[in-house]
Amino acid sequence: MKRKLVLSAVLFAGMVVANPMFAQIKRLKTVRNDMTRNIEKDLAKSKYDIDLVIQDPETSNMAAAWGWRGVIYTEIAYLSDTSELKKTLDPTGNASLIAAEAMTKFYSYSEEQQEEFDAKDNVKYNLPYAILKVYYDGEDALRNGKDFKIVKQYMDYVVALMPYDVDKVANNNSVTTEKAYYYNWYAAYQDTLIDTEIIYLEKLAAVPNYLKSDIFIRLSQIYSDKGEFDKAISYLNKGKEKIPQDANRFLEQEINIELGRNNQVAMLTKFNEAIAGDPTNATYYFSRGVTFHQLKTKELEAQEKQYKSNVALSPSVYYFSQAMKDYQKALEIDPGNYDALNNLAVLMFDSANYVYKQMTRVAGQYEKLRALAIDLYKQADVKFEALRQSGYLKDQDLINLLIDMKTCAAKTGNDARKKEIEAMIQAEKKKLAEKKD
Repeated sequence: MKRKLVLSAVLFAGMVVANPMFAQIKRLKTVRNDMTRNIEKDLAKSKYDIDLVIQDPETSNMAAAWGWRGVIYTEIAYLSDTSELKKTLDPTGNASLIAAEAMTKFYSYSEEQQEEFDAKDNVKYNLPYAILKVYYDGEDALRNGKDFKIVKQYMDYVVALMPYDVDKVANNNSVTTEKAYYYNWYAAYQDTLIDTEIIYLEKLAAVPNYLKSDIFIRLSQIYSDKGEFDKAISYLNKGKEKIPQDANRFLEQEINIELGRNNQVAMLTKFNEAIAGDPTNATYYFSRGVTFHQLKTKELEAQEKQYKSNVALSPSVYYFSQAMKDYQKALEIDPGNYDALNNLAVLMFDSANYVYKQMTRVAGQYEKLRALAIDLYKQADVKFEALRQSGYLKDQDLINLLIDMKTCAAKTGNDARKKEIEAMIQAEKKKLAEKKD
């Protein structure tokens, strides 16, 4: 008799422990039954029941519990924001996140577990809507200036759930993993999280059919800013290989990189390539002219040092005429390119100064070189005057222009012109002083 009493007590104790779980199982069945009704669906009651099921440690590890929670919260997420029911059931506006989290957990279980309580088919049906809603809410978060961490919450669930949308419903509604990566990148970009940017840019760059040149260009900009120029160029080369139709965009970024590291020789190659691809682009000719101009200036500086050190001068590699042709071509294509007009005038002035200096250095050529220098000064003055009359230059830039014009007048022996320009200089200096006051 005593043995039977002890055994009964143990059985009774087991029933007491098991009953709460049975209660939650019963709730789960009720949720399934209520949610599969076509009419008289009580969403508030289903939410209440599924929350209790999830909170209970005995049932919180069941696939069906998470599956039905995902289904219920997806329906809550789609309620009108102005409805009283939505305000009651989703006061924080996080229903789409809760739904996506639940479905992500649901798919972590085996298919056998997913089948319980008819969860699998119902989750499969509701999954695309959960993806769409969490995606659109993430879009809104980005649009409303939310920080990267918030946007990432939404978009990471899109990425996690897309593989389970076997019928491609979300994809057919223009939601893709690549777009989720893009939004995460853009949120990181807005928050100036450079290292995080790289993560998502590289994910996008690795997608075979993702053909946006901006991704490779941005990676190139990042590494160029870090001073890792070779890595920056390598991303542009990958972009050109993958998206050859955007070759000009990649080329422009390559030029910017060479500008950043002051590599004029490499820039010449890039400008030659750019002009070959677009021979009517005035900017390319102008920029190549600037490059030739800079290279010639450096060459003259090196030769001047050699001359003063009594060292044999290195032969010239670059010539003023190279830059002059490009500036003139830029003006031919775009007569309103005042930067090209300015540089052409400066080039003539620089070449006149060079020839003037050579008058006493080249034996037996004094008169010939003097005549050439005077002619160049006169040509420079004509260009300077055209630029002055255009009104393009203001304040100190205009004063600097007038100073060069005064030098031209002095070198050509035109005292009247020199006096006229001096008056202009004083007038502009007075205007500038009044502005500052």
